Amino acid sequence: MLENTLPQLEQLIEQTIEKSNQLKKQVSELQEQKTKLIEENEMLQLAALESDEKQQQTEAGLNSLLSRLQEAQHDTHNEHEHHEHNEHEHHEHHEHHEHHHG
Repeated sequence: MLENTLPQLEQLIEQTIEKSNQLKKQVSELQEQKTKLIEENEMLQLAALESDEKQQQTEAGLNSLLSRLQEAQHDTHNEHEHHEHNEHEHHEHHEHHEHHHG
């Protein structure tokens, strides 16, 4: 009986070791994939953030252009007067805005 059991045990042990090695390999492969995915994800997030910023900048630029156009249309006759008044107003408003933002 023992003579029969030993070779079976040996075979089982070898199979188990082999299985274990395969699993270790799979795990390390998965870890590599995970690292790659994390890096890719970070790059994508950065790219998304950058494009968001660019979009906001573009929007802000367009808005200021629009308001300048509208102002030009409204105030062609009393441009000089309006300009001086507006600068003063804008300055105060800007300070207030900064305070509010902080």
